[in-house]
Amino acid sequence: MDDILVQSHHSKQTLNRCKFKYWIHYDLRKRKPRNNINFIFGESIHSALELYYSSNRKEDFDEISKHFQLKMMVQSDDMILNNEIEVWTKNGISLLSRYIQKTRDIENFKVIGTEHSFNLCINKEGQILCDSKDIPEETFTILAGKVDLIVESDGIYVVDHKTTSQKIDNFMNQFAIDEQLLDYSIWGRWKYGDKFKGVMVNGINKDISSPNTIFRRWFAFTDYEIDYALESYLDSAQEYYILRQAPHLLQQRQIQFDCQWCEELDISLAYRKGEDFHKLLDLYYEDIGKFDWE
Repeated sequence: MDDILVQSHHSKQTLNRCKFKYWIHYDLRKRKPRNNINFIFGESIHSALELYYSSNRKEDFDEISKHFQLKMMVQSDDMILNNEIEVWTKNGISLLSRYIQKTRDIENFKVIGTEHSFNLCINKEGQILCDSKDIPEETFTILAGKVDLIVESDGIYVVDHKTTSQKIDNFMNQFAIDEQLLDYSIWGRWKYGDKFKGVMVNGINKDISSPNTIFRRWFAFTDYEIDYALESYLDSAQEYYILRQAPHLLQQRQIQFDCQWCEELDISLAYRKGEDFHKLLDLYYEDIGKFDWE
């Protein structure tokens, strides 16, 4: 079953942009950890909110604060950016305090679950067989992801936490076309049927000087839009399976994508020149053992 294409939000983006990069990241399973300070901050905020909501909003703030600080420290342990961590951590604690103050007394929804991972096994006809890591033989492709929060009010909603410094309107316009929402909607409709009402974005403003700490918006997709997205994932799987039968096509980067700054550019050129690019790969990803695969 190792040859079944698993389509997560990030892997789909990589496959569409650069098949050579996909081949290295997901087939050869070589990729550097994402240790950008914005990514670390966002992950730590997510983790603190998971603790908050998994306790049904009853966890003491001191514990949430300690959890956030520890997450920031562990993730940035071997980063050059350590001198920035103190400022980011202080801002994050302030942000979480304001978030909880603004939400604790007004949220009346029931928390169904937090940080739920899904693996939808899909057959060639687009039928979802199950949500399981035990893959049925007739599985054609797998749609994988992780839901930040599931709540119930007048129905079931999937909530996606997002940290951003963009203006609200700009962020929402960008988020509305995010394919990840359709992934959640495919899972939500399959899991909850008619009780599923859509996806809620829980936007958290990283700019602590802004009066708008949080902003929320509800997105609902029609059955046609959800089915169309599902069909497109089947097409992507079919294309990839065909390309995999001809590795030289898979390893060619798509012309329409500007790969000038692609981290694998030198590796790609070495491959095309017939050089020992596997040795270059090993040098480039010498710290690959530290990476936690999604």
